[in-house]
Amino acid sequence: MIKVIDNLLDNTDFKKLSDFILSKEFPWFFLEDKVHKGDGHFQICHNFFLSGIPQSRFIKILDPFITKLNIGKVIRIKANITFKKEKNIETGMHTDVKLKNNEKFKTAVYYCNNNNGSTLFENGKRIYSKENRAVIFDGDQLHCGVDCTDVSRRVVINFNYIEKKKCMIGLIFGDSDFPNHILKTIKQRKIKYTIIDLSKSKKFKNDKKSHSVALGQFGKIIDILKNNNCKKVLFAGKVNKPNFTKFKLDFKGIYYISRIIKASKLGDAAILKEIIKILAQNKIKTENSLKFNPELILKKGNYSKIKANNQDKLDIKKAIKTLNSLKQYDFSQGVIVRNNKVVSIEGKGGTKIMLKKSISRKLRNHGVIVKFPKKKQDLRIDLPTIGLKTLKQCKDAGLKGIVLKSKQHVFLDKNKCIKFANKNRMFILVKWKKFLY
Repeated sequence: MIKVIDNLLDNTDFKKLSDFILSKEFPWFFLEDKVHKGDGHFQICHNFFLSGIPQSRFIKILDPFITKLNIGKVIRIKANITFKKEKNIETGMHTDVKLKNNEKFKTAVYYCNNNNGSTLFENGKRIYSKENRAVIFDGDQLHCGVDCTDVSRRVVINFNYIEKKKCMIGLIFGDSDFPNHILKTIKQRKIKYTIIDLSKSKKFKNDKKSHSVALGQFGKIIDILKNNNCKKVLFAGKVNKPNFTKFKLDFKGIYYISRIIKASKLGDAAILKEIIKILAQNKIKTENSLKFNPELILKKGNYSKIKANNQDKLDIKKAIKTLNSLKQYDFSQGVIVRNNKVVSIEGKGGTKIMLKKSISRKLRNHGVIVKFPKKKQDLRIDLPTIGLKTLKQCKDAGLKGIVLKSKQHVFLDKNKCIKFANKNRMFILVKWKKFLY
């Protein structure tokens, strides 16, 4: 594949480069052959890099090319000048370098000035020299330079390099609908991704980029992420606390298991924090789970026609006070209060079980559920998640309202939830932390 990019550098960088490299101050060195020894085609050159080693004190002028050409590893960079000829002379077909083990690399020819010289390829394709133009092709593709006849010199910079691998985002997914929203956005934005599927049902098994892995297989997880150049990961969905007696461990899992077991004694939040630390030690950064879906966050305000009355406010105050009294690593993110009495606190079974335990046959449309992050929780992961299913379960339990902390939650199916709340005379309240009751 031959790719041509005109105006590769912005005007400022191009002028700075061309003014210097075409000036009398820039040093050039004579070579009596061009492609093969004794070929009779002399040129002058300036080596910036040979075999990946800097040869010049002027390599800083090449900085703009690093990102423009997506250079990961430099093999050789060399500037060449050939002089005006009576006719357009073609030098021999060649490749610039050959790597051990036939490793793939790219060659780029950058044209510093306008002239009627060119780069000719074995297939007959010809790219003419035009200032600030680059032609990029596979390093094993035969090509040759063609001298100019219209100006005093033809100036090019040849780049031989291994491309930098484009980073992917690692998606560590558990159960719930939240991962589906993230994946949909990722695909729409054409972002490269790799999935680590930790869900019970292996719900992403049909995605070609998904890897089904057990939580204890840290070596496999880290290898998958590194092999796919995932320097960043994102957690979404519920991952159940593992049964350590049935834990599938690989070698790294054995190495880390004592840390995970120790963290598990403090609660789910501590396990996740420990996993983030392990990833960080392997130079993998954890991103906020809402990085690609900020539309799933609600700001402070009342999102329904119904508002909390004085009794509701007392219930909310009681619920918040109860959540604040829980231990730092407790797994509880929710409390249900009815008539100023704590009815249920979220346990290992999650919100669904808590709501089932709170069903009242006598009192309908009374009481609130407050869903806040755990105390001192890492807000990049495991935020309280609310959706239409949650609203329906709240109605079945006879609750009147749901309360969230501003920008510290995941709110799915927003429009459907608001419509459902209005129809069933329920309120959805999002509070800012400085104005909690």
